[in-house]
Amino acid sequence: MLTSAADRESEGHAVTWRFTPGSVRRALDSGHTADTLRDALTAASATGTLPQPLGYLVQDTARTHGRMRVVPAACCIRSDDASLIAELAAHHALRALELRALAPTVLVSARPPAATLDALRAAGYAPALEAGTGAATVERLPVHRTAAPGPARDPHAALALARRLLGQRAASQESATSGGS
Repeated sequence: MLTSAADRESEGHAVTWRFTPGSVRRALDSGHTADTLRDALTAASATGTLPQPLGYLVQDTARTHGRMRVVPAACCIRSDDASLIAELAAHHALRALELRALAPTVLVSARPPAATLDALRAAGYAPALEAGTGAATVERLPVHRTAAPGPARDPHAALALARRLLGQRAASQESATSGGS
């Protein structure tokens, strides 16, 4: 318990623990509340009481802990139409997106932008992709082009090949007629 709420400063027979706002925050991050931390520290105390400065430190750190939160999100859906956002959040076909309302006009999706766009379109909506700058982006389909022609050939090569093939054919016809007589 002390390792989660304090920093060990010495080793040996007389161990010293230093409580700091960072070490108390570490305990709060691991799941303690101000009350559970205070109770655990009081139980670990040799005197059965918590020093007043440590009580203040725990209380002050707990007061600011969690005032801001980080929300995992793969992408954000926003609209000026709050009723449309509410409709999307309640839509059964969009459950896989794990939509969560952050504000009346903002949802976050647990899925990446491409998957979110696909799901919204499959559900009959017409979303547009927005760049990180806030400007709408134009999605372009990949263009399939034929391969570029190979290296340029000698324009007379085809004629030479035709003459050679025709010459072989004429020679085989002559040998066939002369061999048959």
